Amino acid sequence: MIALRVIDGQTQDFIVEKIGETFYKQASRSHGSGNKTEDHGLEFSGNISESISEQRVEKFPKDLLGKLPDLQYIALLAGGKLMKGRIPKVTMTSH
Repeated sequence: MIALRVIDGQTQDFIVEKIGETFYKQASRSHGSGNKTEDHGLEFSGNISESISEQRVEKFPKDLLGKLPDLQYIALLAGGKLMKGRIPKVTMTSH
């Protein structure tokens, strides 16, 4: 399947459905440290935390289908390979 710029919403839905979704992972890390002084001396504390969230997203966002530049396309090839490309512009010159 090869698609150039697509304005029609139903066609965009069809293409996005065929392309499918993927998982997007986001990692967050934080750390902190502190100290306090009491009669018994200096005490240190520290913490580290990490979280990973995952969400499903479209491989190629629907709204971008209507914004593809002239002569650019997306293609879903055999085996599910997705690619974005540009059709070369050929100009003829006369001698």
